[in-house]
Amino acid sequence: MHMSKRRTACVVLLGASVVCATAAREVPRSNEKASLILETKTTTNEPQSLLAASVAAYDGEQWDCVLLHGAGEEVNGPVTSTFPEYWGDVEKSLPQCRSIAFNHADTKNNPWDDPVLLQSYCDAAVDGNGPHSGETVIKNKLLFTHSMSNLILAEAIKRGVCSIDKATTAWYMANGPMKGSKAADTITKICSDPGMLEAPVRWIVNEAGYCEGYNVSASYWSLRPDYGDFQSLFDIAKEQADGGMCGISPYGISSKYSAAFETISHVVAYGEDNDGMVPISSCQFFDTSECTTSDCSDPTANFYIANINHADGTGRDGDGRKLKAPCTWYSTKQGKAAGAVGRVGDTSTLVLPGEERKETAETAESFSQSL
Repeated sequence: MHMSKRRTACVVLLGASVVCATAAREVPRSNEKASLILETKTTTNEPQSLLAASVAAYDGEQWDCVLLHGAGEEVNGPVTSTFPEYWGDVEKSLPQCRSIAFNHADTKNNPWDDPVLLQSYCDAAVDGNGPHSGETVIKNKLLFTHSMSNLILAEAIKRGVCSIDKATTAWYMANGPMKGSKAADTITKICSDPGMLEAPVRWIVNEAGYCEGYNVSASYWSLRPDYGDFQSLFDIAKEQADGGMCGISPYGISSKYSAAFETISHVVAYGEDNDGMVPISSCQFFDTSECTTSDCSDPTANFYIANINHADGTGRDGDGRKLKAPCTWYSTKQGKAAGAVGRVGDTSTLVLPGEERKETAETAESFSQSL
């Protein structure tokens, strides 16, 4: 028996910004496929319980962590210790982090190769939650990048805006469009031809601000596969990154984003595995030989291919089963031994933001007075 209920349809675009519209839809029978209708399913708490137990049991070394966001944000601002709108509460899955810094930059109205954006991301990666140093080498950090931020950091390294000290800093990449994304090309076509798709989809795309009149916004334009020299950034990822996570399921972990990414994947027609926004050929900069299993399905390994979508890659939807465990991936990534700042429970080396500069100034003043 068919029933008419009000359903919420969502479209999620690169960087995981979300716009939803509610309309009456037919609810199909249980044996009918409904991949394009949003249905939030209840998932077991077992994976989350296992993750929580693992996090609580961690007693190893710790690092200063920096997490850099992808496209879709509009606010420029200082780093913060939480960023739930983008990352959910992924910080709760990072027991290996002594401190955590989330950056904030306008990644909607600027292309990934914008010079101001490159400098902003370098400053966040170099300084973390400490005072601005003016340095250009990223040292003693555990670094995570999601979506377009992978391109931003790689471009910054390419141009010499900043560099990574490989001896003390580890860089882990999630859901990176390292060769661009066909989804961005599709968004461009939607903006230029409003009659391309049915009215509800056009309204959602325009409401989200991805179209400026008949033009696509700057960040999404720059993610088109023919925009720039993506291959050089892909090569930098292969040379510099210590690990990576890619998604191959547009539905991913059951959430309010699932049906939206199914819709986007259907419209784009990638012709290959994808996370709803990025095809596997663009994300997977690593060889399967670098994985600990033949199918790269181990979430505790540095290189992980998961049944997750683009939003899941931030950790905002928690963990599903083994093949859907982005938070486990984040929680088990280690920095370089030479860059560790202490161990769990050790407060002797803990320096709060701003204290290091104060301590240095006081030492200098004491030294000068003794002369």
